[in-house]
Amino acid sequence: MLRSFTIWSTSLLSLLASSGFSTTSAVGATLPFNANYNILATANALSPTVRQISITGSSTNAPYGLTLASSLVYNETDFTTGNWHFQR
Repeated sequence: MLRSFTIWSTSLLSLLASSGFSTTSAVGATLPFNANYNILATANALSPTVRQISITGSSTNAPYGLTLASSLVYNETDFTTGNWHFQR
């Protein structure tokens, strides 16, 4: 019984060590991308200075199956300075 447990645990440790300490790295590729999207943006006031902006869109000519786009961002405006910024 002790021998079968030792073999099983040694096999498991070897598997974990070999997958956890891999030195192979992934290399990404840059692919060309050009598309036109029809976009709809909707802003909801959360406070006098903060807006939640929902953006959705679709494309009929986007490559790689990227035909839908969506985003949710927040905009805060400082009316004393006129400065504003977006946050995701």
